[in-house]
Amino acid sequence: MNVLVIKDAGLGDTLIASSFLREVRAHLPIDTLDFVGDPKATQVLPTSVLDRVHLFDRGEVAALPLVRRIRAELRFLRRLRCGFRTYGFEEFLYNVKVEKSTELYESENYLAFLRRMGKTGLDPLPFFSPGSDAIRDAKRIFLDCPCADQIVGLNPGASVAIKRWPAERFARLGDILSAEGFTVAIVEGPSEMGIGSRVAKMMSGVPIQVKQLPFNVLAAVIKGMRLLISNDTAVLHLGVSVGTSTLGIFGPTDPIAYTPPIGPHHYIRSNISCSPCNRLE
Repeated sequence: MNVLVIKDAGLGDTLIASSFLREVRAHLPIDTLDFVGDPKATQVLPTSVLDRVHLFDRGEVAALPLVRRIRAELRFLRRLRCGFRTYGFEEFLYNVKVEKSTELYESENYLAFLRRMGKTGLDPLPFFSPGSDAIRDAKRIFLDCPCADQIVGLNPGASVAIKRWPAERFARLGDILSAEGFTVAIVEGPSEMGIGSRVAKMMSGVPIQVKQLPFNVLAAVIKGMRLLISNDTAVLHLGVSVGTSTLGIFGPTDPIAYTPPIGPHHYIRSNISCSPCNRLE
């Protein structure tokens, strides 16, 4: 069986989809498992379970080389095409449709396709392996840390402002954690430069600042933390993927959809009137 998974999404959503890719490989008689996705998100893919990764360039002309490369897989898709019931034009592309639930963690919705095939014992937790070199680099960052097993990470950034808990509150939280004996590390994701530095300046103490790191080294740093407290962003899902305990802070987005139902993962939700509405403006 040849399987082609198409997921045109950002870092966080692609991380969440990693569990589906792993379970497809584990539970289906796969010959090849290929993935089509956003070039910016391919760095988080579980390449150990994939045979090929195809980069999706938007636009009709840009997409033509991709269509030529995956022509064989597209012929296969004439037999079995799975997708969510959308009640839109794209629904007519699928001959196996699954209803997407708003009451489930996002990866559980993906795994519904396998359950439709009678598969059981599926693990919804995403995963990411930083690699031994990245883990070694991460240890150097905490080399002079007196309490390496008591590090709590704070990620005050997010791709859009409405998803950010106020910086001054992160700073206050950092001071409280420091007073309780924890070592505070301020984390900045790939597109969140500057916010962490502002939080660090507001704090009474001097936190560790984790910024401008390659993604796999950032993953290794988070893996070494006791807890990661983060806005709803890719860094939060990275924490889940490396097995670190997480506390997500949610505004307009749905915490049920983006918090695993198992493991040491929790969330708090703001009291904005539309939550959850996924309105990001």
